[in-house]
Amino acid sequence: EEEEEEEDEPDEFLKTVLGPEEAFIEKPAVIRLQQPDILELCNRHVTCEPVIFKDTDNEYRYYDAEFPAEEQSIFMDPSNPSAAVQLAALDDKVQNIRWLRPFQISYDSLEVKLGTERPKLYPKDSQVIHPHVCMGALANSWFVGALAMLVTRPELVRKLFVGYSSPSCENCGIFTVRFYKNGKWVNVTVDDRLPATMQGNFLFSRSQKGTELWLPILEKAYAKLHGCYELLYQGSVQYALKDLTGGLPQKLKFSDPDVEARIKNGMLWKEIVQLLKSESLVGCAIQNNRGARERYMGLEPLQCYSVIDSKELDLVEIGEKMHERDSILRLLKIRNPWPKGSWTGPWSPKSDRWVEYDRVASLCGQEGNGEEGSFWMWDQDFFNLFDTLSICRIFKDPWRCTRMKGKWFKPTKSPAPHRGTAMGPPTSREPAAWLSNPQFHLFVKEKTPCVIILSQRDSRAHRDDPSWVPNSYEAGIGFAVAKMSTVVEKGARMRKSDLIAFSHFRKDRDVSLPFTLQLSPADSPYVVFPMTHEKGMAGEFFLNVWHKKEIFIRGGEVVLVDEAAGSELDEDPWEEFVPQEHEEFDPDMFGQVGSSSQRAGTTLKEEVKPTVSQAMARSERKEGGGDVFKALLTLCSELGPRLSMEERRSLASALGLDS
Repeated sequence: EEEEEEEDEPDEFLKTVLGPEEAFIEKPAVIRLQQPDILELCNRHVTCEPVIFKDTDNEYRYYDAEFPAEEQSIFMDPSNPSAAVQLAALDDKVQNIRWLRPFQISYDSLEVKLGTERPKLYPKDSQVIHPHVCMGALANSWFVGALAMLVTRPELVRKLFVGYSSPSCENCGIFTVRFYKNGKWVNVTVDDRLPATMQGNFLFSRSQKGTELWLPILEKAYAKLHGCYELLYQGSVQYALKDLTGGLPQKLKFSDPDVEARIKNGMLWKEIVQLLKSESLVGCAIQNNRGARERYMGLEPLQCYSVIDSKELDLVEIGEKMHERDSILRLLKIRNPWPKGSWTGPWSPKSDRWVEYDRVASLCGQEGNGEEGSFWMWDQDFFNLFDTLSICRIFKDPWRCTRMKGKWFKPTKSPAPHRGTAMGPPTSREPAAWLSNPQFHLFVKEKTPCVIILSQRDSRAHRDDPSWVPNSYEAGIGFAVAKMSTVVEKGARMRKSDLIAFSHFRKDRDVSLPFTLQLSPADSPYVVFPMTHEKGMAGEFFLNVWHKKEIFIRGGEVVLVDEAAGSELDEDPWEEFVPQEHEEFDPDMFGQVGSSSQRAGTTLKEEVKPTVSQAMARSERKEGGGDVFKALLTLCSELGPRLSMEERRSLASALGLDS
């Protein structure tokens, strides 16, 4: 009898984990436990439905009740799976989909000899993770491509798995993955039941070495984060890199005039070298298929490649002959993570150039066949054939991040806008209204570089909306940075040159400055104004400020200004704002910000040109002719307040007015 009474008592460990009132569960429910607790329950063979079940091999494994092995975890509309056009590769009969544990997967078709090797997340003792990836039945090359870039830095892949311990996690079938979403890191716990075909093969993405589970587990956790696998179609490499690293993603199109100019003058080459030195992620792709496949010499359009190394060699210095009439040879090392699409042109693994330039081969490690899955390209071929560069700047120590969250509110009928109202940028009709946008005060005690990123909630969070379209954002967002002293002094009279910096407005998830700000205690505090391009666009936003030295941010306070002072303006106090779809990249991304005109992303020369044209046009309209003197007088009167004293002297000297 005493033994029976003891059996009736709940397990002491279970009491500790669940609490006295939850130790016995009368009906099926999801018990929200942390991964260490679940591992302990598995190891102690504690059955706790529906989280833990006894598996067929007499081992206790984790079953994720929140993301079950059912159609709802694959399809947006489980009742109508045939509508999933992005999953067209699936069989017509949905019941053919199986959910299998890794030890149940068939590896014969993957050309993998399993032998005594058990499937595991990634090699435990080796720092190298197999870099080659394979897509499955889901059109999510954007996400798999980002993972292929990430695996060039194996430590970044390992950091995504929280509390991983091998072989405990594999034995119990539980993994916790972290993603950077909506301004913070979010943990997602999944079991290891993976969608498979009737033949027992992986249905979705996998590592080419099938026994490494990091890719299908990451893909499953990402699908759970968004709701189902189908929701992973149509995305961008930049979004995925941000979610996987929390870094600063950027995209460059070689066809953009600014980027094209930097390719010609060598600035983009220097930027790529600097990015690789800082251990940031760099990828490239051919987005626009502009000709016959033979033109690309083996490269596959619409595939994401990784740039992993660079070499700039002085051929004369190393005793080699000139290359294409140039003594400087620049090479980029590219990794191809896909089963096809390797470069076959000059400097490819089997190219005669390595024999012709044997010292170059030695310096590039190409004395043999080189590294499997990678190849070198001459920089001219690289810029001629690829057309897109994907970048993710990784912040390392001593960089740290201060994160803030806020909201834009719709304007009310009150005569004066309330604090935090989405008033948009300034206009000639309402030059002071923009000051009612949310404000964050930034205080610094030491000089520090700073990177500011403004984000809005991921549009996939609105997937329940019938009109939802992936990567579509209704609100164009942007921000401005100014000294608080300037805001207090000028208020509505502020012009663009009075700002420390301002971003472009873009209908995108993230907006950042294309350069690094340099903050000084002498100018502290600063004010950051997150804004929407259209007035009244309510919503939530996230402000991430990366910095090296300690800073303090206080949000939601309004700086006192003289709003009536803007009544004398007859034009927009700032230039016309137009939302942009793509972010620009600035060559001074790693440099300091200079004069006021440079801080605004332009040079004095660029700023004078439109002002001269506008002054001449106004002179013609008012006086009936193009009086150059009057135009210059108008130019000086309008441009003067926007220039520093040194710039004013330079302008006066150029016009012959300094005597």
